[in-house]
Amino acid sequence: MRISDQRSELHTLIRSAAISYPPAPWTHRSIHAISGLTDLGYLPHSDYLLVLSQQGRSIYNCRNGERICRDTTGSLDFDVYGLTAHAFGPFAGIKVRTAGLHGGGLALNHPAGWQLQAVTLDWPEQAVVLSLTHDWLQELLERETQQIYCLAKDQEIRTFGFSPTGYSMVVASADRLLIIAQPEC
Repeated sequence: MRISDQRSELHTLIRSAAISYPPAPWTHRSIHAISGLTDLGYLPHSDYLLVLSQQGRSIYNCRNGERICRDTTGSLDFDVYGLTAHAFGPFAGIKVRTAGLHGGGLALNHPAGWQLQAVTLDWPEQAVVLSLTHDWLQELLERETQQIYCLAKDQEIRTFGFSPTGYSMVVASADRLLIIAQPEC
């Protein structure tokens, strides 16, 4: 099979994939509408997520999907060159590495073998895909039983990735935040 034929077949397979959430132990926690979302980052060694937007900043508990605090004072305390921001409220003083519109990245691989990847099908639309192996593209081509989960399709994906603990993952676009997590113990 020629490379262009393989590419065409992959695009067809992914394009036809419906938006779906992964199986247990993962659970869809929440989707939040956040206008002007630019960057975000997990607080160190946690599932708390700092989200920066044109309307201010928020902190989410990604284990349950809830926003726990919000700051609309206008100061994001964001270092656009160092890609860091400072948390606030009960987490004041904690420096957070960010990813999003200005660069950076979150963890794309999970210790249990899960992998997140963005696939550009019809530019500028991207699909964020979760799979359980690193060879998912090859397995799709070979018609193996590999299951992929298309978590999102959007024209303005900002970032996506796993938390430092591995218990949650997020997909962020310019106006939405999707939170998926494993059940709390």
